[in-house]
Amino acid sequence: MEPTDSLIALQREIIETLTLTTSHDDAASFFTHLRLVVAALSASWPGSSALIDPEYRDRVDLYVSGQTDYRRTGGGGTRRYQVIDALPRDAAASAALLSAARSLLDAEDLREALAPLIREGFKDKAGRASWNGLVSRHEEACSRGFRTAIEPLTRSFRMTRGTANVRSATRNDYRPEQIPAFLEKDWFTRHLPHVPETSPKLLRRTAAVRLVQWVLGGSMGDSAAYLGIPSRGAKFHTGVAFSRVDPFEFHKALEGIAGEICATSSPVDYHRRREALQGWALDQVAWEDIIKQLAPTPASWHPPAFDDRKRQLASVFVWVQVTQGEHVFAPRPIEAAQTPDVQRKWGRTRNTTWCHLTRPDAAPHYADLRKVLTEYACRLARRIDDGGSLTQQ
Repeated sequence: MEPTDSLIALQREIIETLTLTTSHDDAASFFTHLRLVVAALSASWPGSSALIDPEYRDRVDLYVSGQTDYRRTGGGGTRRYQVIDALPRDAAASAALLSAARSLLDAEDLREALAPLIREGFKDKAGRASWNGLVSRHEEACSRGFRTAIEPLTRSFRMTRGTANVRSATRNDYRPEQIPAFLEKDWFTRHLPHVPETSPKLLRRTAAVRLVQWVLGGSMGDSAAYLGIPSRGAKFHTGVAFSRVDPFEFHKALEGIAGEICATSSPVDYHRRREALQGWALDQVAWEDIIKQLAPTPASWHPPAFDDRKRQLASVFVWVQVTQGEHVFAPRPIEAAQTPDVQRKWGRTRNTTWCHLTRPDAAPHYADLRKVLTEYACRLARRIDDGGSLTQQ
């Protein structure tokens, strides 16, 4: 079996890469890229067989089929995935895998070329964890271009600020202040597909953080902090909440949203709004003015409360409308000024009262209050955008 011209050319390239004329970093990147792509080829076999020279497919099939992809451990049947990233001892099979890997690395769009292999080869939870682990161990040796190409194919929604999670900025065609802390519902509905058993809230939060990270760089934790999302509530992980989300499809959805942001003629500066309303709440004068605008309560009804707890709820609603953030991260200065016992009492009913105010079929009092607060929020947003004082409504 004579080696083809392409195999001879690859052999020469490998030899040249091992010479002193090639820098250490370039050599490390070259061989690491081959190793990762070979792992994707092996894991997706036999789906990837069409990429192998027909003359050598049987040799590669013999090698890959002879490996143990899965092994069960423990009485509970825990499944662990073993990545096949080592080359076979058979020279012909090894050459065929390397040649196919090299061709993929030369593809015009490396991300598109690798996506079906990684999706097929590491499609369950154990497989994805193995791929993420392999990339994490070797990504420092990869070139920036390779890391950028495979990042959407790697589930890396992590918050830590270690070097492995720090990213360089990849876009500069929009600004981070154009991103609300909670992805706009319209964007989410049109671009991000519904994924069963996946939290829409977590998807919207993660999407916003990722869009900021694209233009700011750094870690997801840095981008979350920019959006005013505290670390205690910022969950971005590879567990159950994201187990059904295809990272490549998620990335493409974000690219679609980014395209809309770039096309916006009058973008909102959400960062300015968040800064203006940091530690903000409705003062008593504004609150009394809002109460006066509400429809009178029928005499036969129990009169609604307009105490500090209701004022805090109303403040949170206005903050959400202006900043497009999540109500759980809104400032609560009125509540913070209460005694610990009162704070605990308010905390126990927080979700219930929020539901009363925001549900589509809200009771008349809450529906009326929501209408007045929405109008107030629109005026407040315009004043912030125009650089005016918050007290002039």
